[in-house]
Amino acid sequence: MATATEAKTEKLTPVWNKVQGGYILSIDKVDGKFFPSLKKGEEFESFGLFNNESDAKAAILEAYHSKVQDLEPGQYIEVDVDLLYVHPKNKAIYVNDTFEDLIRSLDVADPYIAPLEITSTGRIVAGNRRKKTIDIINQRYQAANLYRKIPRVPVVVKEYLTEEEELSQLILNNQSRKKTHFVRAQEALLLRDIQESKARKLKAIARRGIQTEEDAKLVAEREEMRKRIGKDGAVRSSDVIAQLTGFGSGTAVDNSISGSEYVNFLQKEGHEELAQVAKELMDKYESSSFDAELTKVPLHLLGEIGQELLQSSKKRVNLGKIVEQKQAEKIRQEAEKKADASDTVEARIELSISLKDKPEDNRFTPKILVESGIKVLGEIELDPCAPYVDEVKPIPAKNFYTIKDDALTKDWHGKIFTNFPFSKQPRFFQKLDEQISAAHTLEGIVVCEGGAIFAQKSQEVMAKHKMVMCLYRGRVEFEKGAFYKAIKEANKTQDDLDANNNRSTTAIIYYGARTSAFIDEFSQYGDIRLSFESVLEIQSQQLGLPTWEKGKGGSWYTTFRNNKLEVKKEGDFWHVLIDGEVAENTAHSDRFGKALALAYCIDPSARTPF
Repeated sequence: MATATEAKTEKLTPVWNKVQGGYILSIDKVDGKFFPSLKKGEEFESFGLFNNESDAKAAILEAYHSKVQDLEPGQYIEVDVDLLYVHPKNKAIYVNDTFEDLIRSLDVADPYIAPLEITSTGRIVAGNRRKKTIDIINQRYQAANLYRKIPRVPVVVKEYLTEEEELSQLILNNQSRKKTHFVRAQEALLLRDIQESKARKLKAIARRGIQTEEDAKLVAEREEMRKRIGKDGAVRSSDVIAQLTGFGSGTAVDNSISGSEYVNFLQKEGHEELAQVAKELMDKYESSSFDAELTKVPLHLLGEIGQELLQSSKKRVNLGKIVEQKQAEKIRQEAEKKADASDTVEARIELSISLKDKPEDNRFTPKILVESGIKVLGEIELDPCAPYVDEVKPIPAKNFYTIKDDALTKDWHGKIFTNFPFSKQPRFFQKLDEQISAAHTLEGIVVCEGGAIFAQKSQEVMAKHKMVMCLYRGRVEFEKGAFYKAIKEANKTQDDLDANNNRSTTAIIYYGARTSAFIDEFSQYGDIRLSFESVLEIQSQQLGLPTWEKGKGGSWYTTFRNNKLEVKKEGDFWHVLIDGEVAENTAHSDRFGKALALAYCIDPSARTPF
């Protein structure tokens, strides 16, 4: 705080002044701060510098009333409204007040104003919103060059024996007010100080016994609260506050108080915009666990994350995870800049780390398997899982995606040969399903860990697209990529590296129209496994049989030897129709119905007569 002499040396801009009882009460602005002073004749007193006008006014009015002692407890009088100030705790707790309803009721010819409850220093305990409303009305009249509409207000001067009693009354006076989540958290913060003070007094009473009427009242109050909470023995302050504020538990109180303290800290440090964002977030999500997570958000991310969440329609979020993702994104952006500026192996390794690449995802398919894949496919048009660090890619595809490109967000076009990342195989199986279903890729070979094929979703994908699998005999000797070496070799021996280099089992999966070619080429590496659908597909290819298309209602359609075939379910059985006529009505499955339809076309004499 600056002294009066220091403030006088600066350029002062008058903000507010009042002549009362022989004193001149002034507030000037200096260097962005508010400087209150009190003068009477040669007597001059200053009270330091404040960040806002209301705090400066509170300081000067408290000093004035203490000097003149014009307000005595028990008085019921009218007082100049400019000589009263809003309770600092009220201002901190009950934010975002609205006043239009009170303005309508007070800005009339003969307004009724309920008496304000104040202390002997002019601090308002009950009626803070009325005071603010009257100030707004008076300012409007003065702006129109008129006298103040309401220059004086009725007050009752109260005496509070302790600060806890005054603050408890402040909260009690606002009990019926509609409150936001943040307001309730601010109340809980204030009540914590009150309850902790009471707890200290109760400990003293327990040691020395009840000696005064106040002691007896305090003990009775705590006993009543213990009954309400339903606890035997000691009662935590946070449990009491939970009862008083409507929070679900003492833990919820503690969490929300931490959020409230964080907002107050932001305001104290001058981060008003961030403080407002934090308040709005607390009110939007109304969750004590969210409040606790909010305190862990770094300042440099709070504004960005806060605005995104305020615009989001999500009702529940994992704030910790969002922060983690944002931090990772910032690190990735910096690493990308470095990699773009200096395209070295070291820069690419740093970017891979920021993208959470894993060494086990950088083990490459042996050349012999790649060469066999080219024999089946003819060419490789895309490798969606190519390594980023290695400049020379192990799979000679025309196009490729690396971890920097994020293949899970891209479409996969053309013939594919790829080695699914060991740590992300379920997600890549799902992506493959989507791309085949969208007809972006119609043929390809995938190398994956053998255990992945036993997952139900993986088996569903394989059956859906009639995939054929080669279960590799023994262990594949995967080649180690540059990223694998950089991360693993720093901490492991060569034996460790060799031991961890191979997957326990490896599966090579094919989808497309050249199933027979895949079997012929890859049967040298291991056992071939086929689904029932794959067997039918192979037989159909060999016999020149048609492909069935599924229609509405689950019926199947195809054309074979100039006959239009349909297999549909009627009741418990499948019916076979050839050119619209029923050829069979007792097939026990659609597969059997399809087989009968094809058989009847090959040998019409086999049809069942009707």
